Amino acid sequence: MNFSRKVGLAALILALTLFFGYRPAVAQTQISGAIAGTVTDPSGAAIPGAKITITNTGTGVTKTVKSGAAGDYSVGLLQPGQYTVQVAATGFRTAEQSVAVAVGQAATVNISLAIAQGVQTVQVEGTAVPILQTENSNLSTTLTQQQVDNLPNPGGDITNYINMTTGVVENTQMGYGNSSAFGLPATSNNFTVNGAEDNDPFLNLNNSGPS
Repeated sequence: MNFSRKVGLAALILALTLFFGYRPAVAQTQISGAIAGTVTDPSGAAIPGAKITITNTGTGVTKTVKSGAAGDYSVGLLQPGQYTVQVAATGFRTAEQSVAVAVGQAATVNISLAIAQGVQTVQVEGTAVPILQTENSNLSTTLTQQQVDNLPNPGGDITNYINMTTGVVENTQMGYGNSSAFGLPATSNNFTVNGAEDNDPFLNLNNSGPS
């Protein structure tokens, strides 16, 4: 094997290693969200090994992780909804914060723990979904129940609300699906209900539009 072939093979192995070794910082998909943040003390120093418990207030399902050496943590693949983030560490007061998780977004919850003076829990309420999130480049829109109730929707087709989101226009081309996103054909749309696909099975095309 000559020198140039050896260099080419080494470059290929390095590229494959980098590709398969890469892991996203926070796991979320088109049907799930995530929570990430850091745990610090009153001086701003990181608290490693803190116990973080993420609880879905609607279902009661919990996930538990520990903060890393830099006080950071992340919990992905969360069902959209309202959550509580509880953080506990030896020598500090337990803190709890509420946060809403939206599809395709990573909600940031940074918590500073106070020095323990007896047993006490600090609870912060009313954390809203941030308008601008910097954890990833996903684009998503969340409609509140009040918006769904008050916005006009002739025919009662819930997929009409899709036309309110960024980059989506009414489909005027032939084919299935009533909306086109960012120039893609309407047959590229994927509809899910509670995480399960709910698409038109016509001609076995599982991505052909709403049922």
